[in-house]
Amino acid sequence: MYEKIKDSLYKIKTERPSCTSYLILDDQKNILIDPGLYQKYPILKENLEEIGVSPEDIDIVLNTHEHADHIGANKYF
Repeated sequence: MYEKIKDSLYKIKTERPSCTSYLILDDQKNILIDPGLYQKYPILKENLEEIGVSPEDIDIVLNTHEHADHIGANKYF
């Protein structure tokens, strides 16, 4: 489930216990904040694609801190 907060900012929820991710779209770089648990990656990927972004379109992954529920899916980017 995702929510458009502003034109270029999305909040993405991939079910508990994973964290909430944020997507910032820009003309120069696309930034994904906290991609969440690796087990929830299929849900994250589906949400990204619904927004119109593929995982390959992500230029920067930013982690707020080093807990598994925030960084587990980093390996897909």
